[in-house]
Amino acid sequence: MSDGSRLLEAVDVSVTYDGESNALEHATFQVRAGDLVAVVGPNGSGKSTLLRALVGLIPNLAHGEMTGDVRLLGCSLAGLAPAATARLVGFVQQSPDDQICTTTVRAELAFGLENLNLPIEEIEHRINETAQQFGLQHELDLPTSHLSGGQRQRLILASIMAMRPPVLVCDEPLSRLDPD
Repeated sequence: MSDGSRLLEAVDVSVTYDGESNALEHATFQVRAGDLVAVVGPNGSGKSTLLRALVGLIPNLAHGEMTGDVRLLGCSLAGLAPAATARLVGFVQQSPDDQICTTTVRAELAFGLENLNLPIEEIEHRINETAQQFGLQHELDLPTSHLSGGQRQRLILASIMAMRPPVLVCDEPLSRLDPD
């Protein structure tokens, strides 16, 4: 397999918090284009820690010491700035309230696109396209505080997908959604 077919790769990744025992030990795997991977296990087994390491939050923006290497599209996260990593991987956290940055649905959909420095016409196109895809077209001018938990979860996923990252990582992505 050529490196080009590997979207995401973890090589012997271990994480410790505050010098305690490992929260994650020796994770090694590859994810190729088109793969759908589920990380499952009991509470406290290191699932969220693994996902945070995969998107560069550990060790760059969250406490924790990491050994091993995570590669996105063949590039080690150790050599990438968080802004560069954000272009390569989208991350939906467990709680949408921890991730919403703005006060309206439209502004939330625009937030990441503006940070990518896209032209305003492209931003507007992606907002409308993504709102339609995620069933948020009628909520564009609503305050984010007026959305249900499931709508906020959908909004976060939509705002990330509007940026079109090659890799999407979700931590408990269905936890606040209705079965439909």
